[in-house]
Amino acid sequence: GFNSFWGDINNYHIIGYLPDILNREDSSLSYMVKYMVDYNKQDINESLYTDKSKCIETVMNLLEKNEKKVIIIGVAYSLLSFAEYFSNVEKKVNTENLIIVETGGMKGHFKELIREELHNKLKYLFRVNEIYSEYGMAELLSQSYAKGNMFNSPPWKKILLRTFDDPFCIIDAYERTGGVNIIDLANIYSCSFIATDDIGKIYNNGCFEIIGRYDNVEIRGCNIYAV
Repeated sequence: GFNSFWGDINNYHIIGYLPDILNREDSSLSYMVKYMVDYNKQDINESLYTDKSKCIETVMNLLEKNEKKVIIIGVAYSLLSFAEYFSNVEKKVNTENLIIVETGGMKGHFKELIREELHNKLKYLFRVNEIYSEYGMAELLSQSYAKGNMFNSPPWKKILLRTFDDPFCIIDAYERTGGVNIIDLANIYSCSFIATDDIGKIYNNGCFEIIGRYDNVEIRGCNIYAV
């Protein structure tokens, strides 16, 4: 799934900044990033962090070497905190090869921001031109990625929209909003069909956008319970 959007994973250094959730055995994000790091077999001492200063030191060194692009993956609320720290570091490096991937909202830690506002803050603080997003439920093996707002999925993952008033009625027109249903054929040994509480829009080029969530629904993400 990663390779279908980004190309060969070995062309990148993968850095996970995952405070609160890195040591949680039930965190799907932690599991995914650990798997990516192990698969990548990158030649750095450490790739997974809960400490800002150690993470920034590694990122700075990698950017100075300028060998590969550096991808930092984290949830939105932790990336905002990390970005503020990053912007105040006296030592400045060229961030042309820095890629930021946010994987979701504030999870109850801070006030929720619309994606555009969140991305504008992260772009300013990290000194990058684009922010990337990852979208995928904890129950799914396959993730979708976006540069900006438009998500792309691997060929074995399909996004459908249902109407708001009838959960069994699938919308067959483009650029209408509805509840997001997901089919993930990679879920061989579990449920491949998920009806989410997210609201989205599908375009005729196969991309989709997440507009928001249904009102008064449960905040999702195992990291919201971390102390």
